[in-house]
Amino acid sequence: MEALGRILRHRRTSGGIKLIDAADQLRISKSALSRLENGKSSNIELLFTVLEGLGLNLLVTDKAETREALEAVQNCRDTNEDMKLARAYGKTWPSK
Repeated sequence: MEALGRILRHRRTSGGIKLIDAADQLRISKSALSRLENGKSSNIELLFTVLEGLGLNLLVTDKAETREALEAVQNCRDTNEDMKLARAYGKTWPSK
C-alpha cells in the first residue's frame, strides 16, 4: 500500500494539484486521500475512486507472470516514445 500511495501522490503532485483540490474533485475527504497517499487506507472502493479520478488503472497479475507483464508495459512505453520521436522529427523511427 505504501508504494501505491507514493504512485498516487506522484500522479497528483506532478499535475500540480493540491491535496485539498484533488479531494474536492474526487468528492472525498482530504483526510481519506491523505491516508491513501500514505499507504494507510483499507477501503477498496475509495482506492478505485481515486485511481479512476487520477486516470490510473490497477493491474493484478499472477506472480509468475509479473516479469512478463512488466516487460510488456515497458515495450509499450518504448514504442510510444519511438512514435513521439517520429512525429517530432517527421520521420519513421525504428521500433524496438
